[in-house]
Amino acid sequence: RGRPIGEALAERRLPDLYKRLVVVGAKSNDMPETLTLLAEYYQNQHNLWTRLNGLMVYPSIVVVVAFVVSLIFYYAWTYCFVDAWNTFVYGLLEGAQLPAMTRMTIPLLHNLWIFPFFFGTLFTFLLAVLFVPRLRESMSWRLPAFREARLAHTASTIGLLLPGGLTLPDTFGLVYELESNSKTRNELHRWGQNL
Repeated sequence: RGRPIGEALAERRLPDLYKRLVVVGAKSNDMPETLTLLAEYYQNQHNLWTRLNGLMVYPSIVVVVAFVVSLIFYYAWTYCFVDAWNTFVYGLLEGAQLPAMTRMTIPLLHNLWIFPFFFGTLFTFLLAVLFVPRLRESMSWRLPAFREARLAHTASTIGLLLPGGLTLPDTFGLVYELESNSKTRNELHRWGQNL
């Protein structure tokens, strides 16, 4: 329709980085190179997040299975086996001295609700991390693989902007605006001040 590219992109639901780099590419008359850089950048980001999500599959399965198994065991013990166990321990072995480990585990057998509660709490926390964006953002900075992925994402964004024709201070300013993590934003702000 003959509209300026910046105005046309503003109405689109595209990432801010994409919009700004296309405008920079248009101003520098190097749109093909800019689009190629963007394609490689988003492909690398997709591959990185796919690998990180793959890392989380196994621990998630373990937590879910542990919760289900502990719940089944708790109900089976409570409604089927506890009476037989009490009869055995307090009836047949009456007056006998039980081994120390057995004496220590008897109170635990009467409080098996601890295991479903523990794994249920882990399972609930896992669901919260998956579905609450602020919690997921906070946890992504605390887990080592995800923290390194965030730093790699920031570094690759800077590496994408500099060849696109932006100066270093402008690059830091743009990445600061695009970054959602407060720790990364604070660090970028400090870099910009030092620069």
